[in-house]
Amino acid sequence: MVLMVIGFILVKNFLYQPHRTISEEKVFKSFTADNFIKAFEKDTLFLKTYTNQTISIYAKKIELDFENKIGLINNKIATRFEDFETLKNQSLKNVTIKGRLVGYDELLEEFQMDQCVIIENQ
Repeated sequence: MVLMVIGFILVKNFLYQPHRTISEEKVFKSFTADNFIKAFEKDTLFLKTYTNQTISIYAKKIELDFENKIGLINNKIATRFEDFETLKNQSLKNVTIKGRLVGYDELLEEFQMDQCVIIENQ
């Protein structure tokens, strides 16, 4: 009986882990948008290293697509923000964002980031 209770607790804690709060996590690696793209092109292990990691990217400009609720950096990095509606009144030039790298979409030829927040607006 005791083993069943311990087993239940272990399985419950493994299956129902708390959700990550990217905005509160420490940045694993910082990039400029251009360096991020160049690093991907040069390093074959880039995606294995950085996928599911919290990264920050400095962008000269982020184009907003209000219909799809995404931001695009250099037409190569798609960002999904936590609170997209608050971006309507903000200047998204010379800005640093933090988010989780989800991966690379080969069909669209763009990187996917989610849970993005603006951490620095210069």
